[in-house]
Amino acid sequence: LPRGEGAAGTGGGRGGKRKRAGAEGPGDSDSDGEAEREERLLETPRRKKLKSTSKYIYQTLFLNGENSDIKICALGEEWNLHKIYLCQSGYFSSMFSGSWKESSMNVIELEIPDQNIDIEGKWEPFF
Repeated sequence: LPRGEGAAGTGGGRGGKRKRAGAEGPGDSDSDGEAEREERLLETPRRKKLKSTSKYIYQTLFLNGENSDIKICALGEEWNLHKIYLCQSGYFSSMFSGSWKESSMNVIELEIPDQNIDIEGKWEPFF
């Protein structure tokens, strides 16, 4: 067979249009295939736009406190947080390791005697 031509009716090879399986017979056309394709696309749910890792961590682990393993109480607020992230700070890393009583506690009450530290700037060093 010459290049670009397949067996009779198949349209195989380069340059020829292929027929989809089951799309034979009168009344079938490319526009029917397009309509089916559009229908399928309309029914397909769109994927959620993924957040950047840092935004996801901030939203899910810090703001929502999902699967937290420690509660920190300070400045009249409570936060459900994660030791693994808090340990990035030397303060919390020391607190949760060794023989400190806080290393085995699930709720930590922090007293902050410095009047210059308020609720507005509480987690600035961590994020």
